[in-house]
Amino acid sequence: MVVNKIKGGKMKPKKLFNSTGNSKCEIIGCDTDGVIDFVHPTHKWAKALWDVMLSNTWFPSEVDVGQDKRIFENLPEEDKQRYLRCLSQLIVNDSIQTNQLMDGYNRYITDPLVNAVIARQAFEEALHSQSYARLGEEILPPHLAEYLYQLHKTNVKEYDKELAEKNQAVADMFAPLYKEGDDVNEENLLLGAGANQVLERMVFPSGFVTMWAFGEKGMVGSAKMISFIERDEDTHVALFKNIFRTIIREKFGSMENVPEYIKHQLLDLIKRMTDVEIKWTKVLTKGMLGFSDKAIESYIQSKANEICKNLMLPELYKIDVISPLKSLEEKWSLIKGASTRTAFFENKVADYAKGDLDFDDI
Repeated sequence: MVVNKIKGGKMKPKKLFNSTGNSKCEIIGCDTDGVIDFVHPTHKWAKALWDVMLSNTWFPSEVDVGQDKRIFENLPEEDKQRYLRCLSQLIVNDSIQTNQLMDGYNRYITDPLVNAVIARQAFEEALHSQSYARLGEEILPPHLAEYLYQLHKTNVKEYDKELAEKNQAVADMFAPLYKEGDDVNEENLLLGAGANQVLERMVFPSGFVTMWAFGEKGMVGSAKMISFIERDEDTHVALFKNIFRTIIREKFGSMENVPEYIKHQLLDLIKRMTDVEIKWTKVLTKGMLGFSDKAIESYIQSKANEICKNLMLPELYKIDVISPLKSLEEKWSLIKGASTRTAFFENKVADYAKGDLDFDDI
């Protein structure tokens, strides 16, 4: 066990296959054989998460968004632009996530079953991008749809400066996993797990709650699509919570043994992205009913505190009042048993898994 010592310890990407490697492997830094064993899992939480993800399988084509187009046509121009910006943000952020999972983080995970669960997450993130694309194609008029994949690009004449800055901040979170010469160590992987928590528990939810507000305006198909995406993201939060805690357990013994500078970097990451997300959400929802500055701040800060809890860190913010945006989330969230489950996907709806996703130490 490594205790209180990280700096300088490099880690190479795992081998594709190793006939003399270990079948039972720690989550990182192990000489793995690379074979996925669903029968004898080293980390039982990985098998449990895999089962939940499979039981939650859904497809964007199953969501009826026909009514949304008619509602959208009668929205004020500022709402049309808001919907476009939110969709663009979510597509870019899911694309970043799909790529970093497979090209970055998964290269250093040495439990093959955890590799499989991360691969399943990457599939779901790509599916979410397809979901947003379907909303764009079927709801937005052609003159807006063409900008869906262009708004964030700084080399486009009329690019969205605030959106570009926000997306760059999201991408920058994963920079430690792309260090030149594969100079990656446990510190980088802990920070990468923290970045995944921030993206899944804070960045995506602020976009989701904006889209649920359109559900309140009658765009029920869009809101339901987001509800199913959010349920997927809940399993992704559980995945990286368990990855983070397993690295701590196997490489440090306990959180007390983690160097203080790593804890500070994690807290700084959460604080920095909380500020980024509050700024962007205020810009995106300015003038939208229910999205006061206080409501936005308390909602996003509460998400930051959830991340701190998952990463075994002290909470950063004192929340004096529950944000009204929390009520909007609870109304539409499948995770919290919202009514959107009723008569939706009909025969399959009873099979959808919610469950307790706190699989630590199984």
